[in-house]
Amino acid sequence: MKLNITSVLIFSCYFFDAFSFPFAFTSEWVEADGFRLAPLADTKPNKVGFTSMPSDKTGVHFTNRVSNSLLNRNLILEVGSGVALGDVNGDNLVDIYACSIEGPNKLYLNKGDWKFIDISKEAGVECSGVFSTGAVLADIDGDRDLDLLVNGIGAGTMAFLNNGSSRFTEVQKSGLDRNLGSTSMTLGDINGDGYLDLYVANYHIKTIKDSMEELDVSVSYKDGKILVSKPDLFSPMILRNGSVSLFELGQADCLYLNRGKGKFEKTLWNSGRFKDEKGINLERAPKGWSLSAMFRDMNQDGFPDLYVCNDFFYSPDFIWINNADGTFRASSALSIRQTSMSSMAVDFADIDRDGFDDIFIADMMSRSHERRHRQRGSLIHTKMKLPIETPSYRPEYPRNTMFLNRGDGTYSEIAQFSGIEASEWTWAIAFIDVDLDGYEDLLLTNGTLRNANDADLTQLKNPNSIARSNTRFGKLETPNIAYKNQGDRTFIETSQSWGFNFNGVSHGMALGDLDNDGDQDVVVNHMHHPLGLYRNNSPAPRISVKLRGIAPNTRGIGAKVIIRDSNMSFQSQEIISGGRYLSGDSATRTFAIKKNKIQQLEVLWPKGGITKIKPIKSNYIYEVFERDGKGKDRKYNRVKNKINSTDDKIWFEDVSHKLKHQHHENPYDDFARQPALPRKLSTLGPGLSWYDADTDGWEDLIRSSGKGGHQVLYKNNKGTSFSPLRQKSVVQLDQTTLLLRKLNNGKITLLSTQSTYEDATSDAPPILQLNLQTGKTQIPILKHNISYGSITLGILHRKPALFAGGRVHPGRYPKPVSSTLFIENNGEWEIEKNTRLLFKEIGMVSDAIWSDLNLDGKSELILACDWGPIRIFTPTDDPEKPLREITKSLGFQEKKGWWNGIATGDFNSDGLLDIVATNLGKNSKYNRHLKHPIRLYYGDWNEDGIMDLFECYLDSARGAYVPFLTLDVLRQQLPNLAFKFSTFEEYSNATIENILADAYPVSNFLEVNQSESSVFLNKGDHFESHTLPDEAQMAPAFGIAVTDFDCDGNEDLFLSQNFFGVDLETSRYDAGRGLLLKGDGQGNFKAISGQTSGIILYGEQRGTAVCDFNHDGRPDLAVAQNSGKTGLFKNLNIKSGLRVILNGPDWNRDGIGAILRLQDDNNEGSAARIVSAGSGYWSQSSSVQILARKNTHSRIQILWPGGTKQTQRITNHQSEVQISYKEFK
Repeated sequence: MKLNITSVLIFSCYFFDAFSFPFAFTSEWVEADGFRLAPLADTKPNKVGFTSMPSDKTGVHFTNRVSNSLLNRNLILEVGSGVALGDVNGDNLVDIYACSIEGPNKLYLNKGDWKFIDISKEAGVECSGVFSTGAVLADIDGDRDLDLLVNGIGAGTMAFLNNGSSRFTEVQKSGLDRNLGSTSMTLGDINGDGYLDLYVANYHIKTIKDSMEELDVSVSYKDGKILVSKPDLFSPMILRNGSVSLFELGQADCLYLNRGKGKFEKTLWNSGRFKDEKGINLERAPKGWSLSAMFRDMNQDGFPDLYVCNDFFYSPDFIWINNADGTFRASSALSIRQTSMSSMAVDFADIDRDGFDDIFIADMMSRSHERRHRQRGSLIHTKMKLPIETPSYRPEYPRNTMFLNRGDGTYSEIAQFSGIEASEWTWAIAFIDVDLDGYEDLLLTNGTLRNANDADLTQLKNPNSIARSNTRFGKLETPNIAYKNQGDRTFIETSQSWGFNFNGVSHGMALGDLDNDGDQDVVVNHMHHPLGLYRNNSPAPRISVKLRGIAPNTRGIGAKVIIRDSNMSFQSQEIISGGRYLSGDSATRTFAIKKNKIQQLEVLWPKGGITKIKPIKSNYIYEVFERDGKGKDRKYNRVKNKINSTDDKIWFEDVSHKLKHQHHENPYDDFARQPALPRKLSTLGPGLSWYDADTDGWEDLIRSSGKGGHQVLYKNNKGTSFSPLRQKSVVQLDQTTLLLRKLNNGKITLLSTQSTYEDATSDAPPILQLNLQTGKTQIPILKHNISYGSITLGILHRKPALFAGGRVHPGRYPKPVSSTLFIENNGEWEIEKNTRLLFKEIGMVSDAIWSDLNLDGKSELILACDWGPIRIFTPTDDPEKPLREITKSLGFQEKKGWWNGIATGDFNSDGLLDIVATNLGKNSKYNRHLKHPIRLYYGDWNEDGIMDLFECYLDSARGAYVPFLTLDVLRQQLPNLAFKFSTFEEYSNATIENILADAYPVSNFLEVNQSESSVFLNKGDHFESHTLPDEAQMAPAFGIAVTDFDCDGNEDLFLSQNFFGVDLETSRYDAGRGLLLKGDGQGNFKAISGQTSGIILYGEQRGTAVCDFNHDGRPDLAVAQNSGKTGLFKNLNIKSGLRVILNGPDWNRDGIGAILRLQDDNNEGSAARIVSAGSGYWSQSSSVQILARKNTHSRIQILWPGGTKQTQRITNHQSEVQISYKEFK
């Protein structure tokens, strides 16, 4: 039946009326120009999910097996087997090929209506006697029928050509290696010649341990290098104690170029085909333990890139970026910051529908508290000294990883944020839109024949085969898992309700539409259980898309299919071949279709063509034809289409080279003193400050230093350059906050804090004051055994007030410590004695700021506390009680967090100052447990003067708190508590009350119930909490800069991010690059990508401060990094603002605490802005304010500390205004 369709768009968009067909597409197609379509088989109303189809209905009687005796001789066989789906006989029905370890493989021909017949023997594809692992059905010879590739342990890779009628002949002399331990495969046209090239992941044929042979291996040292006598088998690992451990190498993977007619040419790793990150040719083949590999166009240049999953620590994943010519270069270490330790499988999907493919990697972490404490596996990485705090180091962690594509070739790892970091011993994964809501969900197969990570069993030293048999390592049978994508980058488990919760051992999994109803059904190769066929029951509208490419790439492998609607919302998927764990999908993709919306189907072909079809109709299958160059398909520039391009105007230029500053930080092992610390306390700094130190009218930048470094002041040379003025003497302790102020005599003084955390016995003063003109250091204003971090200047009763926040008592974390308030009298700082009791053991203060929250001319003191709430104190008129706490009355008492930074700003432009506070974020191990408060139990349980700790969460199954702390660390920290647990199993079942026993009733604990960085809008008598955008929750944030960066009249934010100082079993917090948040003036914020903001910092950012250092009326930004370069960013925005300089009274020359607001003649005002000294986390922004001005603004109003209000007229032509304090009586 021929259908006439009018083309109304020059790029082949096709419009047609609604049709109704009484037949399924297997009977007849409707031809159109450039495609054909057919109605899908009817779907009966049903609930979302799967139905397991019984073998007596399907006729599929297949079970993959491996005997214990065989497994005992070769543990490699526990990797299992997979399944391949595709139409092998051209009848438009998807057939099934299943692999087997013991026994023949099976090919089942689909006869429709869920009936299959076994044609394995006559098809010639049983592969008897082969330990078959993976398989893929792909057209490797370009004749339009599907051929077969099969992998096996010890068999390498076999190729079978299809004669067109489901009869196969093995290719002799195919060029494929036949003696390797091959697992998964992936195919793609890597060099643009049209042929599908093949990458084979290799594991091993048999491990050294399985060979039961004595092996003579020696280690020697030469020229500072460690040499192994058998470098082809082992790689040396240097442990912390100086000893050497040997890591057994896997087999090198194979890349084969397709030469047509089923023949392949193996490429050599040292031939120039693969280059390292620096572009240098590899000298030898990397030998990993590869379980999976997938070709996907990661950078959207039209060429397939490659992700390879490797098992085990010290066998990292390979990430290869195609150079657009079939050669590959290792991805930058900063593109993906961390990986899974035992990577099992990989899949790609645009989980948030932003147009960029994200990546998920499966590992083996359990969701069960008991199993997490028992499945310890190899802990060799904890015995090594790893450069975790080096930004370019890529650590490995024993959990799933989820890489969110930033759109510039780099990724944020967010599995813990997404709620999918743990899924048991996972083998196969697949993104699939199960409920057809437009967002791809996630399926995972689980279980293992041998629970080889059971810590109690791995401690057995008996080397004989019985000790390694199933009597030692029993099966770990766990349910398969389904996660629903909630559309907000998070997932929720739906395994049971979706019928995807088979409990056992499952390996390979593949997707295909087995019943032609348009959705993707699933086939799973279970071990010792019948092959799982799962019918997808989704009733929602959909379309199915398959491609007819130009030979030899007849299935359009590598093409990207996009469904776009009228509001430019879109779904996208790539046509792949292989890439699944031991498996391969059918080359058809399913998309959700919304009713009553005009939607367009686009295909971006690998050779550069674009096909567009509009509108499209739901519940149809579309087969789209690739043009041969003579048709109407448009071309797109493959290279220019890369994802690192941006059409948005860049906000900032990185001018850090003007400083060339690197923060100095001496290494210090916090965990040696307190092994169970949640994170290091020695790397919390540094801060930085902007101030016109030499009074030449240009603000200079001063940077604090770590112990052993130099404090540096960068003199501002009229905004064009900076000259470093280095302090001659070496800093003796880590510096934290630096504040500068002008005295009433015009002299400039510097207040600096020093941390005594690393040297608890030091009698050095925590706070120093330096007169910059005389160079003399005044008498220390405080001596104490508390380590201080934050100091902040304010005005209290018209006198300068300095608050010093106690951070920690060295070795006694998290015991609350005291803070101190000072008042300046006659040029001298004195302790405000009447507040001593108020601030006694108030908590661990991370940051502090003074801010006038109720516009009465009196600034409140606001504290950000670690393991505590945000605390607020308001001035009183009672000299005996100059401050009183109002935390509870304002609603902050129960907002307990790991608060880091604190700042204020008028975020909803109502004239009241709101609060913004940074926190740990949601991308941590705590996130899944924060339905209930996290607790930190502490006490000196072994009476050695050092505080002992237990971080705990509520285990809902038992209704009691259980520890994060593992038995290994407990034995190191508290052997007197650990001795009662002889096994990991016993410990895994213990609650904190069981562990502490008699010490439990007398132990203290702190709680956290909020981890989000948040804004709190000021409502006068209370504050309304709003969580900052997701991007602000993906990494811990510290410094906060508040200003109107784009001069649109709305206050924006910049957040410093990341923290690397964690123990080796806690994932490094590295998902941030510094985050610019654009405000809308209503209290809401939008994240601006790094490629648009121009701010990209990969290190541990800490303090941040704002200054218009070049006097162009645009606020610029400086960012401090621990052990990293200082970032300096020049504002490039078109708009500029009004520079406002305040000259305060003698007792407040800098106007600290003054609130500024532009107004028009109708008293309509802009966002209010406060002048602060000590904000942005241990930092100080310039006191010169940049205010966005409208043409209607005619005056500026200042509320000075003390309550004096002052108004000054301004004109439109003014770019700068100076306002001096006037007392009105």
